[in-house]
Amino acid sequence: MTAVAALLFDCDGLLVNSEPLWTEALDELAREAGVEIRAEAYAGLATDAASLRLAATLGMSAPVLAAEIDRRYQGRLRGGVSPMPGAYDFIRRHHASVPFAVVSNGRRGEVLPMLDSTGLLPYFALVLTVDDVERPKPDPQPYLLAADRLGVDIARCVVFEDSPAGCLAGMRAGATVVGVQADPIELSAHYRLRSFDDLDDLSSTPFASPGEAVSIGARE
Repeated sequence: MTAVAALLFDCDGLLVNSEPLWTEALDELAREAGVEIRAEAYAGLATDAASLRLAATLGMSAPVLAAEIDRRYQGRLRGGVSPMPGAYDFIRRHHASVPFAVVSNGRRGEVLPMLDSTGLLPYFALVLTVDDVERPKPDPQPYLLAADRLGVDIARCVVFEDSPAGCLAGMRAGATVVGVQADPIELSAHYRLRSFDDLDDLSSTPFASPGEAVSIGARE
């Protein structure tokens, strides 16, 4: 068994319940344009990437659409967000075992206030956002960069994700991926949980890793 070197977490929809606010903003724009879309199909993508895919459909330029999504999303965030079920207790109980990092497709100006307001921010050694990378998820760059900044091997990292794009990024990076999602959507992951409440004791849980099993133990 090889000890896990770090745990890497998405933010929106995994740690904090902000994903519905983003999809609400996108749904609202689509309704105003008289277009039907499945906004949840774009969850997990960076706003700029989603805007590139949807700009022509909604009759806007991608930069204008991205700015409008951001404006409406940020307006909804002012109402506050809460941790996802089990997330705060999971992070609080296990943060001392190995380094924790947030790896998000969200913007830094949105991610940091959400983590701070929910009491999660102090538990993370690193917060990496879309502002830190050239290629956001589903590209592996965010997870590879996080591992590099933590000084650990990505093959010894466990990624927790709730979206197809995020899980794909973790798989492409070479990490062990745990999909945490209650909705019956397809995720490319080594393991699948409905919520953090399904994984109570990390120290006794083996995770499949490319080539060998890994377990979470004390920091080396």
